Amino acid sequence: MSSPEDIAAGEIHLHMVDETEVAGDALVYCREVMSDDEYQRCDRFLFERNQRQFAITRSLLRDTLSRYVPEIAPRDWRFRRNGHGRPAIVNEMGRALDFNLTHTKDRAVLAVSRSSFVGVDVEWRGRKVESVDLAHRFFAAQEAAELPVEPGERDRRFFMLWTLKEAYVKALGRGLSIPLDSFCIGFPGQDALSLGVNDPSDATAGWRLWTLDAGDAHALSVAAMTSEQYRLRLFRTAPMAPAREVECHILRSL
Repeated sequence: MSSPEDIAAGEIHLHMVDETEVAGDALVYCREVMSDDEYQRCDRFLFERNQRQFAITRSLLRDTLSRYVPEIAPRDWRFRRNGHGRPAIVNEMGRALDFNLTHTKDRAVLAVSRSSFVGVDVEWRGRKVESVDLAHRFFAAQEAAELPVEPGERDRRFFMLWTLKEAYVKALGRGLSIPLDSFCIGFPGQDALSLGVNDPSDATAGWRLWTLDAGDAHALSVAAMTSEQYRLRLFRTAPMAPAREVECHILRSL
């Protein structure tokens, strides 16, 4: 399929990198494009695996943004955070560009959009979780009550819910000030999602939610603060290599 060149107003592009495939010169390049501040943050990690992951995710962000705005070199991107920690682009571009970045074991994903606040979350399903206990502690009561009984299906639903809720919170940009039980995501029908929120201002904004097939090992979800129809496009990418579009298989959506 194609490589990204621009983003239409009604599109969200997802760029996914498999961190196990990044080594040698590509890993050196990841560190070369980081800012001085990012170098310092990277070196504060105690373990090499965390330094490596940080460098790969920063390269994913900087390289990808330069695919859309080639007049800005990867190392020249500048960012600032709002009061809740959500980053935004400082550079003058003459166009709107929003992004959100997520990573977990062996996988990093960047969402990019022209005209909507977007949130993305990916989680590794291999970690052991007490899904029932966690759902009752952090999720809305209806979400916890509707978890499947069969353990495999229950854990699968749990990670779908977790990534959907994280993506929603990240799109709002208000961080941990939004309790995860203050809104409820439902699973009506075969491939649908529903959203109920306690805050009327969030409800009137309009929302789109998607949960995607990211393979057996990972759960991946996207949220956008919009009432418009959006198309998702998925790209596999790696440092020093062109991005390649692959099939974007949506499991459920709102």
